[in-house]
Amino acid sequence: MRENLQDHPTAFLRWSSSVPPPPEEDPANLSDPGYDAAMGVIYRNNHTGPWTVSSGNIFGFFTPKHIQLPCSVISAGSAQSTGQYLRPDLHPTVIAGCEKMKAATLRLLKENKLAVVEAGFYRVATFDAIMHPLSRGFLQITTPDPFALPKVDWRALSNPFDWDVMISSIRWQQNTMSQAPALKVGVGAVPTNSDPTLTDAQLKATLRESMWPSLAHLSGTCPMLKREEGGVVDKYLKVYGVEGLRIVDASVPNCAGGALAGDSVCGGGEGSGYY
Repeated sequence: MRENLQDHPTAFLRWSSSVPPPPEEDPANLSDPGYDAAMGVIYRNNHTGPWTVSSGNIFGFFTPKHIQLPCSVISAGSAQSTGQYLRPDLHPTVIAGCEKMKAATLRLLKENKLAVVEAGFYRVATFDAIMHPLSRGFLQITTPDPFALPKVDWRALSNPFDWDVMISSIRWQQNTMSQAPALKVGVGAVPTNSDPTLTDAQLKATLRESMWPSLAHLSGTCPMLKREEGGVVDKYLKVYGVEGLRIVDASVPNCAGGALAGDSVCGGGEGSGYY
C-alpha cells in the first residue's frame, strides 16, 4: 500500500505582456482593501470583476496529436523492458500492474484517445502538466506516530518518456504563444523564461531546478487491480485479505485523473452504497 504513486509533474512558463490588463481585471489590485471591497460589491451584484479570476481561468486537455508528440516517443515507451524505469526490488505483482497500466496508457495515447498534457493560461503565465506519466513513485510510513507525515518520493520524470512529453509540450506552448494572434496582438505575449532558443538539454537543466513534481494530485498507491497485478482493493473497494476494510479515496484510481477530486467524490458515492 505504498507503491505506484502517481501525480502530474508540472512546468510553468512566464511571459511579459506589452498590453497591461485593465485595472478591473488585475488581481494584484486586490491587495488594496478599498479596491477589494469595491470589487466585492461588483461581484455580488453581477458576478463580474477580478473576484471571478482564478489562478488560471483557461484550461485544456491535449492529445499527442495536438502537441505534435513524435510517434517515436510512444514507440520508445512501448519498447521499454519490463520494469526498466521502476525503482529496484519491487514485488513482481507491482511490476505486473505497472506494466499493464503502461500498455493501456500508451495504446490510448497512440490512438489519440487520451490527453497527454493539461495546459493552462492566465495572461502572463502558462503551465504544462503531464496527465499520464509513466514514472512511478512511492510513499513510506517512517514512524508509528499516526500524525507524522510520511516520506514521499514522486520519482518525477524518472521515465524518459515523461521528459519527451514535457519537452514537446513546452515547445508547443512556446510556438502557440508566439504565433496565436489573440495572444501575440491582444496580450503582446513575449517569453521571459524557457527561452525558445534553448536546446533540449538546456531546457531539461532549467526544468530540474524549477518544475513541480506534483500538482497536488497524488494517487494510485492502493489501486483497484487484481491482487496478482499489485492491486490493493477489489471492485467493491474491499482491501484484499483484510475483513471489513474498504478504501475510498484518491489512492484507488489506477491513473491520476485530470479532475482527481471528481474521481474521489464518485468513489465515495460508490463506496457509500456498500454499507
